[in-house]
Amino acid sequence: MNKDLLYKLISTPSVSGDEITIQKLIMREMKPFVDTFQTHHSGNLISIHNPNSNFKILLSAHIDEIGLMVTNIEDNGLCKVTEVGSPNPYMYVGHQVLIKTKNGLINGVFANNVNSHENKLSFSDLLLDIGCYSKEETQKYISVGDFVFHNSNYYEMQNNTLSGRALDNKLGAYIILEVLKRVKTSPLGIYATTSVGEETTAHGATFAATNISPQMAIIVDVTHATDHNGRAKEKGYVALGGGPVLTLGTSINHNLLDLAKEVSEELKMPLQYEISPERTYTDTDKIHFLEKGIPSILISIPLRYMHSSVEVCKLDDVEMITDLITNMILKIDDNFNFDPFK
Repeated sequence: MNKDLLYKLISTPSVSGDEITIQKLIMREMKPFVDTFQTHHSGNLISIHNPNSNFKILLSAHIDEIGLMVTNIEDNGLCKVTEVGSPNPYMYVGHQVLIKTKNGLINGVFANNVNSHENKLSFSDLLLDIGCYSKEETQKYISVGDFVFHNSNYYEMQNNTLSGRALDNKLGAYIILEVLKRVKTSPLGIYATTSVGEETTAHGATFAATNISPQMAIIVDVTHATDHNGRAKEKGYVALGGGPVLTLGTSINHNLLDLAKEVSEELKMPLQYEISPERTYTDTDKIHFLEKGIPSILISIPLRYMHSSVEVCKLDDVEMITDLITNMILKIDDNFNFDPFK
């Protein structure tokens, strides 16, 4: 496992709407391994192998993370914020944060307030404190529209587990970039898009799929592990270390699903399943509707405590999913049949 790349991705902030810095990092890291890059005004980046092939496979993983945005600077120097994506306001109270400004990163905190210990805390209650005492002083350091995120690090824990901020979906981005390195013998066109904006509008995946017009798509994202207290198991039992999670639902191509099962058997790799009869709440929901219908499969990484600053995964699952997708692609040729009627 290339932990150096993984930890660089996790350490680089990329709140939805502010992904350019991490995309430039990916370009530097992937330049020796790709034939070309494709960029987009939205902030999308696509790393490409064999762009001259007529058969195109889209590997899609979103690169953005949840966070906050400064909305107003009060007369007393404190700042109001709003959510970007769908974080929980309680996860910020009493925590240190970083604010990304035009002059670099600024330290700040969210203090307790009158609603902190009641069941009615909202983002409008949060007050960001950077240590200033007036609006004029605060404006010297930060501006309305600056992005805010947890000041937290990644930690390796017992049993090859990892905890950190924004494993959703830096893990998925890491996987598709590693897959791209491992499929250099494929004659097909492989397009690994680190898509922007999934946590907000999913516009990045929409632009990528529309611009590429792929024959198929493999989407990689995280999903809730249900092997701990507090997570419902109605949509399937998902455990850390249990292997790749295949989504079963109306947006998933049956033949790609069969291929994933076949490859996992050959690799003697365990699989897990999640039921999503309607929406998957991932970029899959956008991609499979595009063009004339793009045959798609969603492969997920089990994750505990999603949308918190202490998300937890098992690195074994990350490596298994990388191996699964690599071997799936190496089995596909330009005659692959996506039609279950044939």
